[in-house]
Amino acid sequence: MEQNSNIQNGEQGAGVPVQPQQQYAPQPQQQYAPQAIENPGKGMGIASMVLGIVALVFCFIPFLGWLGVILGIVGLVLGFVSLKKTPQGVKSGMAKAGIVTSIIAIALNLIMLIVVAGFIGALGTAASASGY
Repeated sequence: MEQNSNIQNGEQGAGVPVQPQQQYAPQPQQQYAPQAIENPGKGMGIASMVLGIVALVFCFIPFLGWLGVILGIVGLVLGFVSLKKTPQGVKSGMAKAGIVTSIIAIALNLIMLIVVAGFIGALGTAASASGY
């Protein structure tokens, strides 16, 4: 019984083999993945694309074409600013998509404004000719 109490206290008893304590190897330093390059113009690129899409929707609403032109111009400016702020080697697809959708939206809204103005003019001519 004395040997067991000595072993529990960490003392070596007679005839009882003592296992050596394990030495742990130092853990290697954890490797971190390289940080992705931040794109400061990403938010503006997304805003440009959203404004371009919203401006496209406004070209189908007859008397709100002017609002579509304004949104398209703002989207175009944001797209170019986003391209300017984007570092070399970083994807800028959102900004390019925003520029394209804004240009298409401006063109379609201007065409629709001209068509609506033509219809209003034709309606006025027809009304004055018929005596109304």
